[in-house]
Order: sequence, then structure tokens, then C-alpha cells
Amino acid sequence: MRQRGPATVTKSKTIYSEGFHLPMPGVFSLSFPYWHQLGVPVDTPGSKTSEMCLNQLSLLLSQATAPHDTAAILVETVMGEGGYVPAPPEFLKSLCAVCDKHGIMHIIDEGQSGYGRTGKNYAIEYSGVRPDIIITANLGPCLANGFLLSGVTSRKELTDKLQPGSMGGTYAGEAVACAAADVMKEEKIPDNVDARSRELFAAPNALRANPKVAPAILDVRG
Repeated sequence: MRQRGPATVTKSKTIYSEGFHLPMPGVFSLSFPYWHQLGVPVDTPGSKTSEMCLNQLSLLLSQATAPHDTAAILVETVMGEGGYVPAPPEFLKSLCAVCDKHGIMHIIDEGQSGYGRTGKNYAIEYSGVRPDIIITANLGPCLANGFLLSGVTSRKELTDKLQPGSMGGTYAGEAVACAAADVMKEEKIPDNVDARSRELFAAPNALRANPKVAPAILDVRG
């Protein structure tokens, strides 16, 4: 059952779901607001791709399920296995509004974008959205500088409902990893990532502005 769950929600590669032909009941998936997935031109603005995906969500909540039957909506702030595509801020804000309106748990997966990789502790901070739960299950390379460490961040009223010892993780609480995480915080590594990111983005954006080179650059994202 532990394998059936991830196989149901992943859209990374068909080999991951091969043999699990029936997904877990009540689990549905939607397109990510990315031009390539939606089959629209590369210059389609994020507001338009967001609208397309939110229309899919509206249709799903009216036909395949219902808001009062929906426990949670889970989304990656940065789509990892699909090309490392950041979700448009307007999409994340609108998705949060849908969850708030219907009392649906809003869960953000920051396994590949959390804690410093984007220049902030969590990529969701760029949108100004405050989700109910943030999952950071693969933080070793960033939070603990290569040591294995994971975490779940949530609102206090949710965590207070958990019984002591009822929740754990494979990479939780390892002493050396926690010490490395302290160093990452003390030395302000996310601030350095933010500064270097701005420098790195300047070059491809400058090339894209050059009419002689622009046709060779399909997309610059991050």
C-alpha cells in the first residue's frame, strides 16, 4: 500500500505506475500550469495557464468529486520531475482561495524546492501564500548540506491534534544533520543562493533579449 500511494499521485514516468493499474480511490490529478503540458504557445502568460488549470479543478469538483468530499489538495510549488517549473503566483493564490472557501486542506510539496534552493526558506513564500501544511521530505542536499533530513511544517492548531510519537519520518531528527542545518541557517545560505540566482539569470535573459540568439532559447524559468 505504501507503494500504491506514490504510484497514484506521481506523473513522472509511466514505469512508476506500471502494475498498479487501479489508482487509490478518491485520488485525482490535474495539469500543471505550464505551457508545455497544456499544449499552448511558450509565450502564454502564467495568468492564462493558471486559469486553464483552475477551470479543470472547478470541473473536477463539480463532476468527479465534491468540495465537501475533498480532504486535501496537494501541489508542488516547483514542478520537479516535469522540468523544474515554478507555479505562477496567481495560480497558487487562487488555489489557496479555493481551499479556504471550501475548507479543504492546502498542502504544499517542497521536497525539491524547499529550504534555500530558490533563495527563500520555501518557494511558496514568493507567492505570499500560507498553506496548511508544507512537506519537505527530501531536504538533505539543501537544509542539511548533504546529510539526510526531512520535515513537516504546519499550523499549530493542526499539529496540536497529533498524539506524541504518532508521526515520524525516515530522515527525521538525526543529530548531525540537525547540526548541519543550524550552520546553513547561521551562515544565511538562502541569501547567498538568492544573490547568485540573480546573477545567473542575468546572462540567459540578456541572450534572450538579443534578436540574433533569441530563436535558440525556448524558455528561461526559475
